[in-house]
Amino acid sequence: AGDYVIIGDGQSVTITDDETCEVLLFDASTALTNSLTINSGSLTVATDITIPQTITSGSNILSVVSGTLLAENLNFTSSSGGAGHQLSISTGTVSINGDITGIGASSTIQFTDAGLLEVGGSMFSAANGTLTSIAGSTVSYTGAAQTVQALGYNNLTLSGSGIKTLAGTTTVAGNILINDDVTFTIGAFTFSVTGTTTVGTGTSGALSITSATGTKTFIGLVTIGAGGTWTNTTEAVVFRGGITNNGTFTAG
Repeated sequence: AGDYVIIGDGQSVTITDDETCEVLLFDASTALTNSLTINSGSLTVATDITIPQTITSGSNILSVVSGTLLAENLNFTSSSGGAGHQLSISTGTVSINGDITGIGASSTIQFTDAGLLEVGGSMFSAANGTLTSIAGSTVSYTGAAQTVQALGYNNLTLSGSGIKTLAGTTTVAGNILINDDVTFTIGAFTFSVTGTTTVGTGTSGALSITSATGTKTFIGLVTIGAGGTWTNTTEAVVFRGGITNNGTFTAG
């Protein structure tokens, strides 16, 4: 605790227990591959994780195979050469209380298995980062009012509280869950869900379609839970898997 940890000089560091530090940094002045792998246990970073690009070759890699990574913010930053930097998630959990920032396509979060990424603040946009999902993986927006970026999700969970606003055209390849105390607003964009859609888990939760621009398609079963609300007063929506309504459903 209180330590500043720097991963560089071609190091490959593995965590198998519960560890803490104040700040986690990767070397921005190397052309080598520097890696930190959480195989089990947990790493709690009190403030920020910074993963810069390497200079001309190699990559800075933070890998969560299993176990848990917790931090306040995650920042992908640039270097003079502009080589690689990434966060890889297998079956583990990454929980960022604040923001995830990036600089472009090189800023990569890659799922390799059914892991979980929790974001409490802002998530990088498609212009500032790359999200690569895989079957079984989940991204969860866990804060108050948040923008749901137009990225490639498998499962998408909206929790915490407040209004979550879709930023652009998005496909959810798995399931979407809108928890209690959350309103998910879909505006003038094409939006589709391949798996199931669940609105509310017992007391509240809402999905609101606010624009007739862009097709909204729900391929799997749509379930509106007790206390949940579906509002669409602007356009026809494509339902291919049926609707189970235990709350309030207002069709367009």
